[in-house]
Amino acid sequence: KDEKWDIVYKHFYNFVQGRCTFGDITMELCQDFREYLLNANKLQRKGKISVNAASGYYSTFRGLLKIAYRDKLIKENVNDFLDKIEPQEVKKEYFTLDE
Repeated sequence: KDEKWDIVYKHFYNFVQGRCTFGDITMELCQDFREYLLNANKLQRKGKISVNAASGYYSTFRGLLKIAYRDKLIKENVNDFLDKIEPQEVKKEYFTLDE
């Protein structure tokens, strides 16, 4: 779990270029971060992050927003107005026991 938080933090840090306070958190910023994740490159390997990875990262980010609102660090519960990133169904190739 900690690794996912770390990855989300690094992506958000890149997105805001290291400059963001709780006062800067708006619905528009969060929507822009959602778009960023859908088009972002992986942090350590080549290529874009998958839709499912983006979905998980955005879900983690939204969890942080929920905590920040609960702890009164942000004034508006923007989480209620944000669209999720729907994960894609993954087709797995595998053998059955009979095979």
